[in-house]
Amino acid sequence: MKTENKSYDNIQNENEIFTHLFQTLMLSSNDNNNNNNHKETKQFDKISTTDENINSFEKYWKSNDRTNIYQTFYKCSKERDLYSIKFAVDNRYHELSVFGTLIIHYAAKYNDLSLIQDIISCGVDLNMRNVYLDTPLHIACYYNSIDVVKFLLTLDGIDINTQNKLGNTPLHDATSRNNREIVEILLGFRGIDIKIKNNEGKTPILMKEF
Repeated sequence: MKTENKSYDNIQNENEIFTHLFQTLMLSSNDNNNNNNHKETKQFDKISTTDENINSFEKYWKSNDRTNIYQTFYKCSKERDLYSIKFAVDNRYHELSVFGTLIIHYAAKYNDLSLIQDIISCGVDLNMRNVYLDTPLHIACYYNSIDVVKFLLTLDGIDINTQNKLGNTPLHDATSRNNREIVEILLGFRGIDIKIKNNEGKTPILMKEF
């Protein structure tokens, strides 16, 4: 990617840095955006802890125990028990929310790349929305979960310009939190729209004065 010969060290105005990022990074696009598809859902083999994990899922689902549902997903991912994760997804246990936050959004918030990959491979929608209409990409951009952002952007069907209840796109969220590396990643993505306005009439560049 070719950029202007301009050093950030010589830029005094922090807002000018961000403006410069927009100008330079929009000159190119990521040619690898659509090279990798997310895995198709499939059947997985049981492991030694599968029965225990399935029993945990069923128990916590019946008792509406949201916290332990998430912990069971996390445990299964660490143990590589994809059979149990697929079981839970097929039974829609991943739709249980804690104050509007779904399992995939928790994983995005805490940059849990392994769990994100596992639940998507088991059939969870990569653009799944919470009650605030945030997608996992919104959450990952807001909380600076760089690994999750990079992974989500490799998937076919990722909606990079989607807006939540506030009208914010993932780029709005990354900008508002001064998450510069994620801003750069998003600006290098083919199809990014930097002119979308949120409910307050602000484009991403107006969300934060760096």
